[in-house]
Amino acid sequence: MNVFTQTHLPKDGWIKGCFVCSRPTSNIKSYNYKEKVNTVFLCKNCEKQNINSTVPNIFIYSFQEKLNRYINENTLEPFKARTYSLDPPIIRRYHQPKIPTPPPQTLDDIV
Repeated sequence: MNVFTQTHLPKDGWIKGCFVCSRPTSNIKSYNYKEKVNTVFLCKNCEKQNINSTVPNIFIYSFQEKLNRYINENTLEPFKARTYSLDPPIIRRYHQPKIPTPPPQTLDDIV
C-alpha cells in the first residue's frame, strides 16, 4: 500500500505528496505493519524529524501511531462486506387463527 497525501499531482506518477507535510517528493521508506510492506512517501525534512536517532530506519512512536491509524482506516478487508448464502430461502408458514364456524342451521331454526 502506498501511503501519501493527496495533492494536485497525477495519481499514477512517481512523485506523491509527503505523508506529513504534503510537499511533492519521490523519497520513499518501506514500513512493515501487520505482515505487509507499505511504501511511505516522506520528504527529506520529515524523514529526519520522524526517524528515531538511536535506532536507524525506525520511526518515532507518535509518527508510528499516526501511520498505523492511516493504514488501518484505508486497508480493505476482504470479508468485511456482508456475505449472502447461496442456499434457497426458508419459507416460513404462519398459521392464521381459526375462526369458529357457526353451527349449521336447520329448517326449524329459520321458521
